[in-house]
Amino acid sequence: MGTDRACLPPHHLYHLPILSHPTRFSTLCILCGLWMFLTSRKSTVGPSGGTCLAESPDIPKCSGHTKAAKRWKVNKVGPNHGRYFFRCDQESKCDFFAWANPNLHQNIPSPSNPSPDLTSNPNPNSNLYVYRNRKRLKPNEATSRRRGKVKSAPRRGRVRSAGGCRGKLNARGKTRSFTRSSSSKILLCVAEKPSVARAIAEALGGGGRGVRSRAGLCKYTRVFEVEYQGRPVRVTSVLGHVMTTDFKDEGTKSWERTDPKSLFSAPIKTFVPRDMDQVAKNLRQQAKEAGELFLFLDCDREGEAIAAEVWEVCSKANPVLPAPYRAHFSSLTTDAIRRAISDPKPLNEKDVSAVSARTEIDLRLGAAFTRWQTLALRSHLHLPDPSPPPVVSYGPCQLPTLGFVVERFRQNLNFTPKAFYTLALDHLIRDRQNLTFHWNRTRVETRRELEGALERIRGERGARVKTVSEKDVRKGAPLPLSTIEFEKRAARWLRIGAKEAMGVAERLYQRGLISYPRTETNRFPDEFDHDSILAVQAQSPVWGEYAKNLLSSKRSVNHSLLNVTNTDHLTRSSRPRFRVPAKGPDDDKAHPPLHPVNFTTALTPEDAKVYQLICRHYLASCSADAQGISRTVELKKGGETFKLSITSVSDPGYLAVYPYEKWGGDVSKGRLLKGYREGDLLNETEINIRVEEGLTKPPGLLPEAELIGLMHSNGIGTDATIAVHVQKIQDRGYANVINSSPSSKAARVFHPSRLGVGLVDGYARMNVVGMTTPELRREMERDLGRICDGVKSREEVVREALSQMLAVFTSVSSQASTLTTAINRWTYSKNPFDLAPLANATNAQHTPTNSSQPINTTPKEVHKRTPLDRSRGGRIASRARAVRRARGAGRGRRGRGRKKV
Repeated sequence: MGTDRACLPPHHLYHLPILSHPTRFSTLCILCGLWMFLTSRKSTVGPSGGTCLAESPDIPKCSGHTKAAKRWKVNKVGPNHGRYFFRCDQESKCDFFAWANPNLHQNIPSPSNPSPDLTSNPNPNSNLYVYRNRKRLKPNEATSRRRGKVKSAPRRGRVRSAGGCRGKLNARGKTRSFTRSSSSKILLCVAEKPSVARAIAEALGGGGRGVRSRAGLCKYTRVFEVEYQGRPVRVTSVLGHVMTTDFKDEGTKSWERTDPKSLFSAPIKTFVPRDMDQVAKNLRQQAKEAGELFLFLDCDREGEAIAAEVWEVCSKANPVLPAPYRAHFSSLTTDAIRRAISDPKPLNEKDVSAVSARTEIDLRLGAAFTRWQTLALRSHLHLPDPSPPPVVSYGPCQLPTLGFVVERFRQNLNFTPKAFYTLALDHLIRDRQNLTFHWNRTRVETRRELEGALERIRGERGARVKTVSEKDVRKGAPLPLSTIEFEKRAARWLRIGAKEAMGVAERLYQRGLISYPRTETNRFPDEFDHDSILAVQAQSPVWGEYAKNLLSSKRSVNHSLLNVTNTDHLTRSSRPRFRVPAKGPDDDKAHPPLHPVNFTTALTPEDAKVYQLICRHYLASCSADAQGISRTVELKKGGETFKLSITSVSDPGYLAVYPYEKWGGDVSKGRLLKGYREGDLLNETEINIRVEEGLTKPPGLLPEAELIGLMHSNGIGTDATIAVHVQKIQDRGYANVINSSPSSKAARVFHPSRLGVGLVDGYARMNVVGMTTPELRREMERDLGRICDGVKSREEVVREALSQMLAVFTSVSSQASTLTTAINRWTYSKNPFDLAPLANATNAQHTPTNSSQPINTTPKEVHKRTPLDRSRGGRIASRARAVRRARGAGRGRRGRGRKKV
């Protein structure tokens, strides 16, 4: 043959006689593969869409070899189309990679730039991220482990640029392709609860019909898909905090082998717990396909911390995701949600730091003191060994809260009644009606003083009218409702605990019926839209007519005239008039006061009571003050003065819609006072002098409403956590709630348990300030506020708080015997507390004093057996069970024999 075989390509070789035999097929394959490899080294075609270009003098050399790297061009259509990059010539040994123009960066679409220029945008050169074992490495971090210079890039894994490019590295570390995600324009919204996520989706989608719902990776957090302004939106949720904080070393979990003092400095970590793993996986899946992130978490410090956790999880799943937006909203109405998404705010890192500081401080203090208390009581008191063993917990807010309860109990227990005497003058009027005038001196403590006054009174015949006076009085409408005031009024009037009331309010908020329930504000902004709220409340069959009158008066009367003080012309039949709500002193700048936003009658009885309180309170705050006339008559007899005052209501004002408050006296008796004239002499036959004697009553047990007020004024907890701390002392068995009679003003009062009294008494005898009193916690809360204001740093506050509490811990741990002695005195008394006398004394007006004073009253006897109940994990047994146990009754729940006593 005349063919030049050297010029033939390999695929022509099978026509040659030397390779025409079938047995030579394997040899042919080897030669073809060899030819393709050699030609690929010289071809201008790059790997998977890249084109290799000729070397030039400005081409860099990789750090591991002296040979210059090859220059490639991206041919794949996408954000990096046309860009140049360098790869080392020794591909099998080196993974060197660099962009030829590191200042060329791909824009990310945003609300302000929906169509960015994909060809130019100078930016810092940290635009390539390489992932190895889920850890992000920047280009300047890619140094070699061998030489301490450049770390080799991963041979396998995903490569992402800051411009949204995605690609994979092949076995030799070479980029196979670069493409831009087609779903980068998806707007991802994350709410704090599933019900809030649904409400947000319906608000953005224009109603339930435009919402598509599907299951997420977590069965509790569904994904809702809507179209908003022509853009795809996905809404999902979390279930509260996604991450938790705990000690890093697993060895610290052993209570016996770990010194509690070491927990003040042990390293900690923040991670996704196992029960939140599916929630985090759902966030990662949605974040991978998102172009923007909106965080619809609650607008308070705790919500800001949860938002930071969501952002941390999402940013790890999608590093090219831009910084998130915070949506600030106060209700779940359509207008509120759309306003929030059109006016986003940045994440408040200062609030996040404050919550992080509180979390670390509470973790270290709670773990150290709880372990020390529990181990000290077990070893010194030889408590029984139940399963699980009893835990005597400590909390920086828990014990000061208990201190308020025990202090009131101490005042009640140490109270010594005293006898007193007083006088009353009854004036018999026609038709057998009596008016009782009260002695000006109120009471005297000795019989001798009483006899002296009686002798002077009997020496004078008749009684003369000394003065008759009338004056206009008013009872002010309530301030707008804050969280603390809502909890106090729910406990006082609805007989609902603070935590239960907040739970109901949370349900109403998630249904879009009320505004955000956690607010410290008690003043409405000037631009607040009262008209729409009143129009909604006009639908009520109960107070709808009242709301209509308020709305009509607001629209027809000049508001500046509603604040006049001269309202004597008002009568009881006056129609309700709108008045701009009074401005309270507190404003958290985040949420308006608690108020209704929608109306419904489809509520459970418990929810209806809370909803009615919120609605009526809002209407009352928008109403005029109650007006009345106070008439006072003073009688003089034998040098002693007797006085009677009665207030007659002329205009009920807000009281017409607010039945929880009562004001004014008996109307018929108020009319009788009009018959008295100054200087008149009353006949002796119409007068009767009565002597009244009695004993002073001890201050009643602490009502829940008063406890909440004490915690708020002393800085124990926040508006969002006070209800939790109140419930915590009940769950730990430190105090019990007693529901008094319906006629009592204080519906729910707290009685401390034996263990609770013993803990407070023991720490009081140590003379350590801050364990059961609010001083230390109050100062720490102020420091957290300084973090939010930018005055102090997180590290500074944590360091100072832990240093202070470490000194307290050292002092307390050296006096363990004092605590165990106090616990022993109160826990092992033979007879349980007699709650009956204390339960009746609930009308206390006495303010607690310093709870650091030790309790002087000691139980009569100390018994060997403990009333700790095995089946309830160490909580104090109920009174009935303790009585049976003291009498030697039978066996426990688990059938274990108990020694008769």
